Amino acid sequence: METKSSKKRRLDEGPSANNGGVVTMEDVQRLIDQRVLQAEQATQREQASMRRQVDALEEANAALKNRCHWLNQGHGDQYIAEMTKLVKQIKKITEKLRNGAVNDLKQIAFKPDVFLAHDDILLPHWSELSDAIQLRGEGVPLSFVLINVQMDRSVKDMLSQSLVLKCEEVGLSGIVSIPKMA
Repeated sequence: METKSSKKRRLDEGPSANNGGVVTMEDVQRLIDQRVLQAEQATQREQASMRRQVDALEEANAALKNRCHWLNQGHGDQYIAEMTKLVKQIKKITEKLRNGAVNDLKQIAFKPDVFLAHDDILLPHWSELSDAIQLRGEGVPLSFVLINVQMDRSVKDMLSQSLVLKCEEVGLSGIVSIPKMA
């Protein structure tokens, strides 16, 4: 079946090229099928990526809920309470940023009462926060304050990309950087 003459299109490949360039319904269906397949494949890749992120967050949450992780590192109850509070704060702010409920959010501040050491378990949370900060609209003032939280170079690099783009003011105090070991 051919399309009306006013709607004829030329294709450079496929059966229509052999048919004098007239677009048939089979050509249209073939193109639709190709686009649907490409969209499905892109969706599957995105879902796999999101699944990996969810798995990493679930693993981190499981470790965070297990007090033994920090107890085995020799930390006490106050430290564990402050670390748990930090994680909850990061998650709450990330959720606000992702949901677009940030009109009242002018400052992101993490100020634990005790010094918190860098822990790789927090990496997925820092990553999610960094991504969420980048979603923030332009022109809305935001400041970022981090006090008494140790982080390694990867966390600094991750956050600095977002903070430079979205924050008018960044304050870091009591930060100890851990050099990457080769």
